[in-house]
Amino acid sequence: MKKKHLLITGAVVAVLGTMAFVGKSKKDELSATMDRLRIRLSGFDWNALRFKDGNIEAKIDLRIINPTPNDFSFSGLGMAQLRRVFIQGSNGQIIAQSNLNKPSIDIPANGNIELKNIKITGFTKAILSLMSLGLDQIKTGVDLDVLGSTYTILNYDDSKHY
Repeated sequence: MKKKHLLITGAVVAVLGTMAFVGKSKKDELSATMDRLRIRLSGFDWNALRFKDGNIEAKIDLRIINPTPNDFSFSGLGMAQLRRVFIQGSNGQIIAQSNLNKPSIDIPANGNIELKNIKITGFTKAILSLMSLGLDQIKTGVDLDVLGSTYTILNYDDSKHY
């Protein structure tokens, strides 16, 4: 009987150890992929501008690019969520944002996804100051929550994780 319990205990420990090792290597692979993701503002719908309570609402399109040979795929289970899209002013302050809470993210290897018609709300004066800029000059970012860690991807900086 003791021998049987010892074998069962040993098997359980081996399985748990293997799961922990695989989970850590998957998280390390995911972290390496996250560090290389890029975003681009691909559209700004000036016709969708709406003034509301001293703020302005607008719609933007955003592309998240995965230049790695690894798929970035998390569907369901809340393992990865696109939490927030934001625009920063020239001083680095957030001037507009949208809280999305998109529960699944799938970006193919060497591919991208396009997020269309994201409604953002921000300060009227600051948003109107963007009208003279090209899309590539507008500082945008996204916050992704992945396996309990928040990653910020910016279109103008290599800062990723905080």
